[in-house]
This record gives sequence, C-alpha cells and structure tokens, in this order.
Amino acid sequence: IIPVPFEDIALFYLHHEQTMLLRFDGQRFALHEKLSDIEEMVGTQFYRASRQHLVSRKAIREATQYFARKLLLTLTVPFEEEVTISKEKVGGFLEWLA
Repeated sequence: IIPVPFEDIALFYLHHEQTMLLRFDGQRFALHEKLSDIEEMVGTQFYRASRQHLVSRKAIREATQYFARKLLLTLTVPFEEEVTISKEKVGGFLEWLA
C-alpha cells in the first residue's frame, strides 16, 4: 500500500480493464477500485472526462475544439492516449473548469 495525496495525482484511467493512477511525476500505479468508486471519493477536484478518464483540474493545460463539437484536452503530463470531452458533456465541463 502506497499512500498518494490527491494533489499529486494527474489522472485516473482504465488500461485493459485495470484502473490506473498517473502522478504528475510520471509514476503509474494499478488500483483495485473501480473508476466510478474513485470518482465519488475525489469530489470536484477531478472531472470524469469519459468512461476511461478521470482528470485533475491541475493536469489540464488546455482544451481545444475537436471533431463533432468535442473537446480535446492537452495535459501537463505526458500521456499517450487522447482525452476528449463528448459534445454532451462540454457544457458541464466548462462550468467545472471555471
């Protein structure tokens, strides 16, 4: 068991049905919890960008227009997957970000 403060976490994500944690320093950890359970624990510090991504406000460098009125997030940490916000969630995301 390794305690990791929420302020050190850039995002939670799913990788091959395994919940993973990515810290701002690039370290990754596998978790036993489901992403939905983690979402309840973290409150408003993180946003559920998609079914696969739960992103910290501090990890978002910018959000740009993407195909079909989606938003593409650019993160402050290296992450090989695209993190997008669906057109249905754009309004809620922009409110959360403000």
